Amino acid sequence: MENMQTDIDRIAVTGLGLVTSLGLSAPSSLAAIRGVIASFSEHETVLVNGDEYGTELCGAKIARLPEHAISRRVSGADRAVALLAPAIRECAEGLSAELLKRANWRIRCHVDSENSDFTDILKEQLQDLAIPAMPCYDADSLALGRCLFFEDVIQAIADLRCGSCGMVLVGCVDSLCETTVLDKLCEADRLKSGTNPVGFIAGEAAGVILLELESHARSRNAALHAYISAWGRGIETHPWTGSTRSTAKGLSSAFREAFALLPGKGEEIDLVIADLNGERARAYEWGLTEGRIFPIDDKIRELKHPADCVGDCGAAMGIVLLATAAGYMSETSPPRRIAISTSDDGGARRVLCLEKGDDRDNDALIRNEQEKCLTALPAVIEQHSDEVSFLWVLRNRLMKSPLHGLNELAEHDKRIEAHLDGLQLAGKAGWEMCEAALRAGDTADYFSASILAFKSGEEARIACLLDTGAADLTLSKGIISALGWLPYSQVEPYIKRFLTEHSPALLRIGIAASAIHRVDPGKLLKDAIRNDNQALKARSLKAAGELGRIDLLPALVDNLSHGDEACRFFAAWSAVLLGDRNTLPVLQSIAVSSAYYQEKAVMTAFRIMENRNALKWQANLAANPGTTRLAVTGAGILGDPLLIPWLLEQMKTPVLSRVAGEAFTVITGADIVVDGLKGKKPDGFEIGPTDDPEDGDVEMDADEDLPWPDSELAKEWWHRHRDIFSNGERYFLGKAISDTHLQHVLCFGSQRQRAHAAIESALLNPGRPLFETRAS
Repeated sequence: MENMQTDIDRIAVTGLGLVTSLGLSAPSSLAAIRGVIASFSEHETVLVNGDEYGTELCGAKIARLPEHAISRRVSGADRAVALLAPAIRECAEGLSAELLKRANWRIRCHVDSENSDFTDILKEQLQDLAIPAMPCYDADSLALGRCLFFEDVIQAIADLRCGSCGMVLVGCVDSLCETTVLDKLCEADRLKSGTNPVGFIAGEAAGVILLELESHARSRNAALHAYISAWGRGIETHPWTGSTRSTAKGLSSAFREAFALLPGKGEEIDLVIADLNGERARAYEWGLTEGRIFPIDDKIRELKHPADCVGDCGAAMGIVLLATAAGYMSETSPPRRIAISTSDDGGARRVLCLEKGDDRDNDALIRNEQEKCLTALPAVIEQHSDEVSFLWVLRNRLMKSPLHGLNELAEHDKRIEAHLDGLQLAGKAGWEMCEAALRAGDTADYFSASILAFKSGEEARIACLLDTGAADLTLSKGIISALGWLPYSQVEPYIKRFLTEHSPALLRIGIAASAIHRVDPGKLLKDAIRNDNQALKARSLKAAGELGRIDLLPALVDNLSHGDEACRFFAAWSAVLLGDRNTLPVLQSIAVSSAYYQEKAVMTAFRIMENRNALKWQANLAANPGTTRLAVTGAGILGDPLLIPWLLEQMKTPVLSRVAGEAFTVITGADIVVDGLKGKKPDGFEIGPTDDPEDGDVEMDADEDLPWPDSELAKEWWHRHRDIFSNGERYFLGKAISDTHLQHVLCFGSQRQRAHAAIESALLNPGRPLFETRAS
């Protein structure tokens, strides 16, 4: 078929159905794949080596649907239909009988493919859909193996282009979990085992997509999930099943053919989804291909391989890949274009390129799935719940990371969103899983439960959260985090309700959530600062600075001598952001007396001190062994190059080395790793928790994420660059502080650097709300 992707009328994917070991529908399966969840088990009779020495046996690891979904006793054509029928129903949902009757059907069964009963069994199972007669396929088509689904998609596009039909259903089903198939794979030593770590995990899947011309789809107001914008074919003359190593020419040519008709010739591809399954030969071929097909640039393109989650599903990998691409297209910030590729053992190679369709109502999709309540699998729901909690905790660390920036935070948030989608899709079962986890009293569990509760709008769920967590300062962080995570338009009614409550706990939650969204609660904030509840007062004082409320400066000053340390600190901190520099004595007092706010007070104070006084205070801190670390941190914030020689000396002290390296970077902009200034961890140096049960020190290493600098290399760097710096001036990442420079750091700096830049920007612009660096 001629490659006619340049035609104006695009090919739209308007329907999708998918069944995998992770879910009985496309949304539930794709939420798990996006969240990188796997659900593997061991086969009952097919055994492989369980360890690297081959001294024990265990069941081959497989990704098979759980017993309650499809019994393992169901095999052959019956199993194929059990897998495929739900996918067809999902894809065809909402289509009239007349539309289905006029559509072309290209459905392939690769399970016991010689069994002619498959079509009859399928028609009997789906009598209400009136499945028409489907074409027979010749040996040449079947020889394409796992590339056949992509070829069917290409042929379906030809049918649509020539006008022989209005829509085409393309689907396939395959299972490598059948005992006879597993036996053959085991004999060929292709299954993953203790002695074959580069083998693959066998899986099974079934799926169907609905294709039609964009004009046809719009005429019936269909959802446009994605467009297929390009495709390519290739043949590998030396497939990996032979004795000669693959040259990757076939896969490379398939990509090049597809990219040839894209406007950017492949430059616009943000994500590649491939059928890599753990086998070394496939990875080797992709490595060769990647270096040939993309323009030479600095762009980082992600690579996803769903087989890590659903196993290798044989000829059904094509539909898994295409569905996965559609799943990523549904994200809040989707890739511009996605390339998907599949390769068959016999040498066939196929590539498709997809671009995002019209925006879909993802919440409506989730509500529709919740009504079914049977598409999510219990073991997968539990993994979604555990992963959300784990990733939320990890996010709190990532938000302050000295290594990771906005892009990494955004990618992390996509994984959290995928798991939250999975919990929502589970409906009542998802909520019950989250509700049960609340009994453990973990803040992270309150985050996931709060997301489900506020998105559902069910008052009983919201009451459950507030009754047990609102008054607890730790647990309520999860509730506040959820209110900040969701779009303001979605949680505005709840935030406004909390702001009018008499309960100090609920009022504190409302003010905190308003501050995260940078929405000013108005006069209520001033009233909250006057409240006698210390937790409410402290959060309100902090919000005044975050929101740029200069009118509240008198109220902040009134609280500089408050008996509660948190109230005292946030009164001073907010006053500084709003332009008041007379709070310095309060900050200095907190810096030498507080444990919790010490470092924050030091950093705030150094930012507003006159240089001569700042240098004197820094020297006093450095002279006291108990505050030397604060002096190192303060040197970086002060930004005076005069302190660089002193920092180079501190790099020689193991306990201060890494934080001194960070301060060096904060002033000079030199990257310890990128600029080749990295050293080695000193022999025998240990800090943080150990494996010794007698060791009572459970404090984490505060500098765990920082690289070890080499003081001599850093000194050499400084000697080469010192002439561009002037003593007595403030520098931040190698440049004088300005709005332009700070905006650049906010876009491209690490999270910790972005937080510094946000504070500096607020100091330059009193009254401007503090830039929120915790959001992606």
